[in-house]
Amino acid sequence: MESSEQFERDMKLVDACMTLASFGTSRHDARRGIEWKLSFGLWALMAGATVRGFAALPILMAVVPVIYAWWIRNIWLRHSADVELTWNFVNEAQRLLGIHDIRTIPPKPELRIGRGRPLTGRHSWFGFLGDWALGFQVLVTVMLTIGAFATADRVTVYQLMLRSGPS
Repeated sequence: MESSEQFERDMKLVDACMTLASFGTSRHDARRGIEWKLSFGLWALMAGATVRGFAALPILMAVVPVIYAWWIRNIWLRHSADVELTWNFVNEAQRLLGIHDIRTIPPKPELRIGRGRPLTGRHSWFGFLGDWALGFQVLVTVMLTIGAFATADRVTVYQLMLRSGPS
C-alpha cells in the first residue's frame, strides 16, 4: 500500500516538475517573440533612416549596434536561464519516473545552446554570438550599419542638391 501512495506522490511531483518546465519554455518563447518584433522594427527604422538620410545618421548608426548588442546579450542570458530551468525540471521528472521503472529519454547531461557550444561561457561578453539566431540578428544590424555609413554621404549630398534647386 505504501508503494501505491509513494507512486501517487511521485506522480504529483512529476506533474509539478512538468508544469515548471512548461513555465520556463513559455517565458523563453514569449521573450523570443518580443525579441524578433523589436529586431524587425529596429531594422526597418535603420533602413528608413539610411534611405531618408539626415545629419546625425553616422553618430546614430555608431551607437545603435552597441546598444543592440548589449540588449541581445541580456536576452540571451535570460533565454539561457529559462532553458536551464526547463531542463532541470524535465530531468527531475525523469528521475522520479525512473524510480518506478517507467522508461524515459536519457537525461540532458549538459546544457548546450546555439551550435552545440557549452553554456559555461555564458557570462562572457561575446558568448551570445554562438547562438545562431542572436548571431544572425547582430550580423543584420551590423550590415545595416555598414550600409548606412556607405550611403550617408551620398544621401546627404543628394538631399542638399535637391534643397538648393537647379543652378
